[in-house]
Amino acid sequence: MTVTGATTSFAVPAPDVPSKATVSGPADSAGVPAGTKPAGERLVKTGKDVVTGSTTTANRGDAIQWTVSYTNPGGSPADTSITDVIQGGPGSTPQAQTFVPGSLKVPPGFTAQWSTDGGSSFGTEDAGKATNAVRAVNPQAPSPATAQAAVLPPPFSPVTQQTGGDGWIPILHTATVNGVETPQIWNVYHEAHSADGATVVCTEVRTSKGCTSPTGEARTWPQAMNSSVAGALKGDLATNFSPTYVQIGSKLYYPASLGRGPSPVGVGCLDLQAQQSCGFTALATANAVSGVVQAPNGKIYAVSGTGAVLCFDPDAGAACGTFDIGLSAATRGGMTVVDDRVFVTANGAVGCFDPARGAACAGWTSPKSGPSSLGIYPRHDTDGKKTGVCVTATSPDVPCWNTEGNAIASPPGLQALLTMNSSGINAAPMTFEAPGGHTRSLFPSWAKGGAAYCYDWTTQSPCAGFGNIGTGAANFPSIGNGNTMLYGFAYDEQCSYALGHAGYLFSIDPVTGSTPCLRVAAKTKVDPSQYYCDEQNGHVKSYSTVSLGGIDPKTVRFADSSVVVKDSSGKTLGTFPFDPASRTADISSIPTTVGPITVSTRVALESTSSFTPTNQPQVIVSWDGDAPQMCFRTEPVSDCAVTSVHNQATLVTGSLAPVASNRVSFHVAPGEKCLPKAKVVKEICTSTDKAACGKDGAGPWTSSTTVPWGGTAYWRITVTNTGPVAITGATLDDQREASCVKAAGTFDLAVGKSTHFFCSTSNITKDTTNTVTASFVPADSPPGTKPITTAPSSATAKSSPRPGPTGDAGSTGGGGNHQPDSDPPGNNGSLARTGTTIGLCLLVAAALLGGGLLARTAARRSRSTG
Repeated sequence: MTVTGATTSFAVPAPDVPSKATVSGPADSAGVPAGTKPAGERLVKTGKDVVTGSTTTANRGDAIQWTVSYTNPGGSPADTSITDVIQGGPGSTPQAQTFVPGSLKVPPGFTAQWSTDGGSSFGTEDAGKATNAVRAVNPQAPSPATAQAAVLPPPFSPVTQQTGGDGWIPILHTATVNGVETPQIWNVYHEAHSADGATVVCTEVRTSKGCTSPTGEARTWPQAMNSSVAGALKGDLATNFSPTYVQIGSKLYYPASLGRGPSPVGVGCLDLQAQQSCGFTALATANAVSGVVQAPNGKIYAVSGTGAVLCFDPDAGAACGTFDIGLSAATRGGMTVVDDRVFVTANGAVGCFDPARGAACAGWTSPKSGPSSLGIYPRHDTDGKKTGVCVTATSPDVPCWNTEGNAIASPPGLQALLTMNSSGINAAPMTFEAPGGHTRSLFPSWAKGGAAYCYDWTTQSPCAGFGNIGTGAANFPSIGNGNTMLYGFAYDEQCSYALGHAGYLFSIDPVTGSTPCLRVAAKTKVDPSQYYCDEQNGHVKSYSTVSLGGIDPKTVRFADSSVVVKDSSGKTLGTFPFDPASRTADISSIPTTVGPITVSTRVALESTSSFTPTNQPQVIVSWDGDAPQMCFRTEPVSDCAVTSVHNQATLVTGSLAPVASNRVSFHVAPGEKCLPKAKVVKEICTSTDKAACGKDGAGPWTSSTTVPWGGTAYWRITVTNTGPVAITGATLDDQREASCVKAAGTFDLAVGKSTHFFCSTSNITKDTTNTVTASFVPADSPPGTKPITTAPSSATAKSSPRPGPTGDAGSTGGGGNHQPDSDPPGNNGSLARTGTTIGLCLLVAAALLGGGLLARTAARRSRSTG
């Protein structure tokens, strides 16, 4: 931006705006580096007064909103920066405008930056009114610009070094790190005491490295499990042998105790987002605790070493009861939920707890006899519906019961599948909906180095196509030389993640059982309205496509890839396949009235060759709409000398030549404080001295005097500029005497200066009052601006009485004290002095003519009588 008449250390006045100051520097557009090319449609600048909506005039005291619309026509993501130097900002002489703190808005994916040295350097904190340049930067701005990109993470690389402890079940969590959603896998060691050392590890899925802190700093792993102290490497909580976990938001609830042997047992809490303890609630005293699970009533349940069911209310953070369901002991137990009931296996017995009754379930008054197992899980029918529970132990037997407590048949083929491994299956399987819609369970085995067994409930048989050691069975010789000793799995709708006794963490394809899993996913929350900041509607016409960027299409199985779109409540709006020909998924059927939307892109790969240290593939969600925007606001300063501002931004996109936006100019309306003001005084000359009543005459001048009948009145008009700015193009308005208007013409007047105009009115035969005003339009006003008119000023010429026939003193119109002794300039003789003489002559002539007529009449009468 530039200001007329301003000298700034950051830029020069725009060449098409007259400058009243001498400015050195390049002759390019203000604030734009020399050599910058015109933008065309790549960068467009607009502005408006936020109060009036005007795009050409800003009222002093109103904010101007500047909007920069940009495009990226390069066809690929590019390092992009949009810079706007606030011309006439702090550091300029004079200062023309001030940045409005908090007004800088940038599109998602861009980082807002502020400068206080005219753009030489930038910071990421709002510098407030000291700001004199702003910038938006995005190292990977998508192409087209009407799109949002998300990193497509590479397939999870096996953590080839042990995670540091005896892992049990991978725990998936998506944290927010510096504003970016970051998938993580947590591992809580089982059968460990934190007093012996730290027992929890976090791994980032995208990097296969230890998690950073929520603000991006490096962290040391493992960390402690502590009942109250955050950030300690030494803790005070012990974990049990067979934990299960409950996740509510970012909080992870787990079974824990304050020591070995008889000690307080209960539920510990770990805040995965904050990466610190959120407490421990003791629920009983026992030598062990197992679980935990969450029932539909929202309560969390564990089972103590005595066999009692323990209740914890996560909302209240307190115990909610202890219940006896007939179990005598549960030193190693497992738990699961079917419908609204909690099922427990412990020490060779299986029980059921009904939270609604606060007692054992109907049909389960006495626990059922079963194998000593930790693996209790729901039984499913071919539609995926839960119909009961089954228990898997180290023996090949798979006993099952329905929810009423009746024994039912083991799932067909499951026992045969599990007999492929003589022992080692004693943990619960992970059940999930696999690609293709089948409900599957993946059973971990720690025996013989470790293996995974897959059962398909939809087909009621071992998973077809899964495994390398038999249908439905897989081992993993590439991981730790085959020594994985698996305890549990997790699933992120794309891949399974495995963890076990050896501490190795790796991914498994849920369809084939191969490792690594060559299925990757990216989740993108898209709200196109956030890309526009001019407070206008109608920018977005429709959603468009989902495409992949930075990836070799030959490495993608498009026919096996898809996009799922959900609304803000999590409702699925549609599943969209990729078109192998266009390599895009069409989501244009999603109405733009739905927003924001979450776009989950699932990509099946042939290889990982596109994922390199110098190349990061992306998922690009695009829409049909106007170019995205960066916005900020400034306010013109109160200095009345500032009458206009100008603005122009620059854009740098990748290797393309820098471009400049169009230049936007605003007239700054003066406002009441900066309107020019003037005073007009009209006077009449009272002097008898000819020179005193002429141009620049000394007068005296007053508001009223007497002029001889038929004489001339001499006027003086004084116009004074009372400030605060200069007056240009002023005129006078005098309805009675045009010579006064002509004498003034059009004139300018500096602040505090006065000027005089002289004119006259002849043949004054009656009292005459003459009124004058001055009018002018403030400098640099837009066309059509109404002139300012001063208050009127008047002077009066009082006429002497008309002279009588005797020529007495009252008829002379005299008063030689009121008129000059000689004729003022421009008069051809003094009518005031000769008026009486002419009158007397006329009277004498009339008398003589009358006498002659009387004499002739008398003579005629005499003749007629004689």
